[in-house]
Amino acid sequence: METTSLQPSAIFLTFFVANSLRAVLSEINATACQSVYASNFSLTFNAEWSPQNFPKQYPIYRPPAQWSRLFGCSHKSPDFIWTEGGLASQGLKVFVEDGKYELLSKELESDTCFLIDAIKAGVGKQSSTITLMPDSPLISILARIIPSPDWFVGVNSLNLCKSGHWEEVVTFDLYPWDAGTDSGFVFSSPNFATEPQEPISPITAQSPAHPANSFYYPRLQKLPRLGYLEFRLLSTQMVNYNDSLMDREANQTKPSSAQRTEKESSINSEVVNENSENKAMKGTPLDCEVSEWSPWGLCSHTCGSGLRQRTRYILLQPANDGVPCPELLLLEQCEEFLCPSSYVTVPPANMKQNTTEAQATELSSAVDVPPTNETLAFGEFLQNQNHSRMILDEEMRYRNLSLNDNFTFLIYNGSIVNISMSP
Repeated sequence: METTSLQPSAIFLTFFVANSLRAVLSEINATACQSVYASNFSLTFNAEWSPQNFPKQYPIYRPPAQWSRLFGCSHKSPDFIWTEGGLASQGLKVFVEDGKYELLSKELESDTCFLIDAIKAGVGKQSSTITLMPDSPLISILARIIPSPDWFVGVNSLNLCKSGHWEEVVTFDLYPWDAGTDSGFVFSSPNFATEPQEPISPITAQSPAHPANSFYYPRLQKLPRLGYLEFRLLSTQMVNYNDSLMDREANQTKPSSAQRTEKESSINSEVVNENSENKAMKGTPLDCEVSEWSPWGLCSHTCGSGLRQRTRYILLQPANDGVPCPELLLLEQCEEFLCPSSYVTVPPANMKQNTTEAQATELSSAVDVPPTNETLAFGEFLQNQNHSRMILDEEMRYRNLSLNDNFTFLIYNGSIVNISMSP
């Protein structure tokens, strides 16, 4: 009789598969609720995306701040819809970028998924009733931030059953997440696909560390919450997986009046505490942001003392007791070339065809001229029966300019800078 023995590699592979399967089953059993009751929860999405808590670039127009429909599922295995550090599926990409849930629902192929109506403002509330089975006590939810590149809020694999009992009240704070499918930094960024796709990651007050980021608040250690989910146990019912839904509803049990009274008092207490906490919030401080200084402008005078200025402009207005804006205008004294003395020319009596150096006498008004170390030339218009013509030396090249009266003029590097009529 022949016997066969497994190779060492085959033995190792069998051992590895068995251990992996055992780990998966153990994980599923750990998440399964040991209760024999199904649960009915009220689920409320409380949105708190306000301009007081998030003043930076808060969307006001086209479109204003709002939320997509909330999409969620109950399930037994962790990371059913999304997970931190994982890559978004195509269905998840479509949902976080466009708010369309159909492809995501098709990918999951689950009959335990649900929808809650959209909130058409940054602040608001929507509620619904959901049913969880003991073998699927985990719940995952997400809602798209509108407008945004691919940002959302949500919870991944929240367990509503602890120690074999359904939780009475569970609240979960919501913060922004980046799906890693679009590369925009601000709420109104145009569609710009991230290639290659990046892992799903949280958005914090310092990350991404870019001043243009709409959630970038470097003074904060932690962003305010964008809202919170609230789960409240309404009732439980015996589970018979062979029963129809109608039979399950017939077997539904409700908490006793004493339990309801105790629960309602705790609920009311929680609501009061939450409201008082929200009222105490003053909002997120937002510091003013300004541009870099412009270059210095020209001096206000072309000669002598004057002023020059440079400016900057506001990039972001301060809010909620943030640091106010600094000065936007800076003035500085400037000293240009010394203003020369004013002159008129008194040409010699025999001047006919050539320019000669003039004698200095005071002009009736001052003129702005360039530096005195440059070449200055004086001349005059000479009147005759055929009108006057400007007579200059060869370098100046000003000829055949006719006027009717006698004028004196000042030439700087070939340009007339002053003309005066002789008395």
